[in-house]
Parts: sequence; C-alpha cells; structure tokens
Amino acid sequence: MYNHAPRNYKCPICLAVEGIESGDTMIKQSDIFYCDKLVLSGSLI
Repeated sequence: MYNHAPRNYKCPICLAVEGIESGDTMIKQSDIFYCDKLVLSGSLI
C-alpha cells in the first residue's frame, strides 16, 4: 500500500487508538466513549 504521509507524520487518530494523549492530537481518552478491536467512537464537543 502506498503511503502519502510524510516520513515523520504522526497520525492523530492512530495516537488516540493507542491511548496516547499529546500535543500532536486534540483527542483525549475522556472523549472516547466506545472502543473495541474494530471500532473507536468518541465525541469532539
């Protein structure tokens, strides 16, 4: 699969799925209300 992202790109969705909160993403673990192996669901309000 071809990846269009720059070499050092940090995907904010990938970080959230991994449980990482940082300045690279505005998603906090408290925003996520459901997560399993296939689905991540959250609120960005």
